[in-house]
Amino acid sequence: MASRPPPTFELFRPNSRLCDIDKKFCVDYGVWLQSEYLNPQGKVIAQSTAFSYFWYLGIILSRACQKGYIKNNPWKLLSDHEKIRQPEGKREFLTLEEINKLENTPYKKDNIRRAFLFACYCGLRVGDVMGLRWSDISVNGGRHFISVVMQKNSKPISLPLPAKALSWLPESREQDAPIFALPSYTTIRKHLQKWAEDAGLDKHLHFHLSRHIYGTMLITAGVDLYTASKMMGHADVRTTQIYAKIVDSKKIEAVDMVDKMFEQEEAKD
Repeated sequence: MASRPPPTFELFRPNSRLCDIDKKFCVDYGVWLQSEYLNPQGKVIAQSTAFSYFWYLGIILSRACQKGYIKNNPWKLLSDHEKIRQPEGKREFLTLEEINKLENTPYKKDNIRRAFLFACYCGLRVGDVMGLRWSDISVNGGRHFISVVMQKNSKPISLPLPAKALSWLPESREQDAPIFALPSYTTIRKHLQKWAEDAGLDKHLHFHLSRHIYGTMLITAGVDLYTASKMMGHADVRTTQIYAKIVDSKKIEAVDMVDKMFEQEEAKD
């Protein structure tokens, strides 16, 4: 997500209320972001920025529906081609070394720190992490599972939790209590970036990055695309293939580095 708040919907359609937002509003908002909304330099915003602003609307609608402010979520009516897609080249992730730096860097907002690291090892989206209750975790055959209905597509998913994910859970409380008790997403973004700076990372830290980390870990570990897509709750395995491309590109970079090393040695001779 973008580090600054999205343009107010007043710029797009003045005096709009939550009850006025339907499928057509969402589609038209996406078109407006990509063709009419201009940045301070008077240029159409980049697709990655439009993607961030557009999906922020999805988060708002999901939270509004969850809290009972609206009965139905029009976001769920959008087809894939009606949504702004994130450019493939913009999918970033952290290396294990960078994740270790975060793990070893305490932060004053420990609930945010724990929630992000937990998501790195289970792949849940920020909206789903924000809604987690202790009752969503169960034990079966000695294995911990987390069961949620994903806000993005209303798809139920049950995930086995690895020990690394369990290690970042706070001390358990009553079943109906939120696991992480997180603030607004804007506040989360601000603290994630400050935490990244404290850890010495020169990267824009945002919650969706944790999902990219999880997807990349699965493919790197050798999990097949079909299983990985189920574990991430993807409706289409083609979405999961993006992570396979990331891993492949890193393999190519590694081979190129080896070739370059030998080329340098030959040049010395």
